[in-house]
Amino acid sequence: VIGTQQPYGGKVYVFEKNETSNSWREIMQLVSSNPNLYSFGYAVGISQNVIASGSPFNNFDRGSVDFFNTNGELSTEILPLATKNENSFFGYTICLNEDILAIGAPTLDA
Repeated sequence: VIGTQQPYGGKVYVFEKNETSNSWREIMQLVSSNPNLYSFGYAVGISQNVIASGSPFNNFDRGSVDFFNTNGELSTEILPLATKNENSFFGYTICLNEDILAIGAPTLDA
């Protein structure tokens, strides 16, 4: 999974490895359903069939994280997470492991 964040838009590219040829092929591109989402793809994480994409500079640097449920070459966008605090950069880093999710927000006070 590779994210390519842009000011508006951005994509997450998903690749699959062919063990026989030891090569990679792109199987899908994920985009947010919100065309005004700022920095989509800045941070990405994958675990089993779930892919997370962070947009830390979205909405006055509040940030957000979008989730996708993937199945083969199809994907479905799931409910996004966000914070109400400006300049928290929620989604700056993402770690997704089975049913545990850690999202970085470097300036958000605990």
